[in-house]
Amino acid sequence: MARAIKYNLDHRIETSNVVLAQASKQLADLDMLPDLVVNSDFSRRSNDPGGFSVNPETGLRSANASRSTERESFETDLTLSWDVLDFGLSYYRSKQSGNEVLIAMEQRRATVNRLLENVRTAYWRAVSHDRLSGRITALERKAERALKQSRSLSDGGFSSPKAGLIYQRDLLRVIGEMKALQRDLEISKFQLAALMNLEPGQKYNVRIPKRKTLPSVRKPVSQLVQTAYVNRPELREITYEQRNLELDEKSAVLQLLPSVRPYIAGNIDNNSLLTERDWLSAGTRISWDLMNLFTNPRRVAEYKGRKALLDARALALTHAVATQVHVAHARYSNLRGETRYAAEYATVSRKITKAISDETSAGLAGVQEEVFEELGAILAELRFDSRYAELQSAYAGLFAAIGQNNYPAQMSGHESLQELEATIHGIWINRGEGFH
Repeated sequence: MARAIKYNLDHRIETSNVVLAQASKQLADLDMLPDLVVNSDFSRRSNDPGGFSVNPETGLRSANASRSTERESFETDLTLSWDVLDFGLSYYRSKQSGNEVLIAMEQRRATVNRLLENVRTAYWRAVSHDRLSGRITALERKAERALKQSRSLSDGGFSSPKAGLIYQRDLLRVIGEMKALQRDLEISKFQLAALMNLEPGQKYNVRIPKRKTLPSVRKPVSQLVQTAYVNRPELREITYEQRNLELDEKSAVLQLLPSVRPYIAGNIDNNSLLTERDWLSAGTRISWDLMNLFTNPRRVAEYKGRKALLDARALALTHAVATQVHVAHARYSNLRGETRYAAEYATVSRKITKAISDETSAGLAGVQEEVFEELGAILAELRFDSRYAELQSAYAGLFAAIGQNNYPAQMSGHESLQELEATIHGIWINRGEGFH
């Protein structure tokens, strides 16, 4: 689990998505600051910018031309302005960006929960593979010899052809089931390697722990469903989307108001003919986009449609979550009983195999019967391990169904493997289960 959290590529993508959302939030916060703009204007003309003047009362024109600017002109100003309407809209956008960060974190949480559930399933199936692979290989060779011997006895007339064929059929059936289970277990090692982001084809072994009985779920299903309503990432994500929609509606109301932009500026002009070449200016610019009055009804209608869609999604997801919790609870309860019976069946098969082995050593039973019972015992072990792996998966799936984290929520993914492993181990120990 620690390796999957640290190295899995899907988790890295979700972590990067959270970082990107946080960066967008910081940019949205900066949009609320006032504008501080430097403007510069340089111009040059080929002749003097002179002109005459006319008396508006008498209509007399001045005798001589005059000018108040030079051929070269350089003007610059530093203007501080703040649009009150833009500030309000930026404030709502910042709130929406904060919700987007929370949505990205919930998506990451859902990914990690699914990841650890898959790790748990693949790990226990890989344990089964490593536990029995050596015995299976040895028994396959033994079974091949038993098949050859049975065919020789039947062909030579030393045994009943019917009895020999029935024995061969039963032996082949057991071998086929064993190979099918072994194939599934072997694939799980590749799946586990992919989840931990190991190189394809890299050889590795898993530590083989003792199989312990998992605790029963004592809480009623209704309480688990209520917990899921609070914790499930998908439901939280829709809640944040609904909050963003409410902010969109408030932004639509703000857009109906006029834009008010007060400003103050420091100006400098190099024109030597001016009596004052630097000055301060201040004022307020007011603008009003009247088209917003006509487009607002359409915008409101769109928001109502989006709200209805989100409400429908929330209702459908609520029903789906409740169903998933019931299914996960029933699956775990049923598999717990099946695993117990599979363990008892495997134990009985081992005892029978030992008894047949003792009889064979004493000359009271044949080698063929011993091989058949050994194969049956291995098949029973495989079935038990397969059920136990499914039980472990169902146990993790139940926590995923109710949205309860299987990992430290405060983790960043940059912690060491030892820190992650110790923290995850502590979480499961507090739930009444140990891995050692």
